[in-house]
Amino acid sequence: MLQVLARSATGQKITVYTNLITGPVGAVLMPALGGVAPWSDLPQASSLCGACREVCPVRIDIPRMLLELRNESHQAGKTPWWLKMGLIVYRFVVVRPRVFRLAIGVSRLATRVLARQGWLRRLPPPLSGWTAHRDFPAFAREPLSAQFKRRR
Repeated sequence: MLQVLARSATGQKITVYTNLITGPVGAVLMPALGGVAPWSDLPQASSLCGACREVCPVRIDIPRMLLELRNESHQAGKTPWWLKMGLIVYRFVVVRPRVFRLAIGVSRLATRVLARQGWLRRLPPPLSGWTAHRDFPAFAREPLSAQFKRRR
C-alpha cells in the first residue's frame, strides 16, 4: 500500500492509503505518487516493447516515461549492484567477439549439462527469484548465428 501524506483544510497532516496500481500504468503512477525511491523496481519490470502504447486509447507513451523513471532511479543511486556488475560484464563480453563466442559456448554447454528435460529448475542468485516460480529453458544446441550461416 502506498501511504500519501496530505494536509487537511485546517493544516493537520492526514494519511491516505491507496491500493497498489499494477501493470504498466502502475509502473509509471506509483513512482509519480510515492517517489522514485520506494518504487524504483517497477520501471525495471518492463520489456519496453511498446505494446501498452499501441493499445492505449489516448496514446500515452508509457515506454518513454518508464525510461525516464529508470534514469531517475539510476541518478538516485537505486540501481542494484548486481545489475551494475552484470552490465559491466555484458559490455566486456559483447565488444570482444572471441570472448563472446566463448561465453556462448560455455553457456550452451552448462545449460545442457544442468538442464533436466530441457529445463533448468534452479538458477543462482540473483536469477533464483525467477526459478523460484518457473523453470528456465536450456539454451539451444546451436546459436542463431550458426543456424543462419548453415541455412544460407
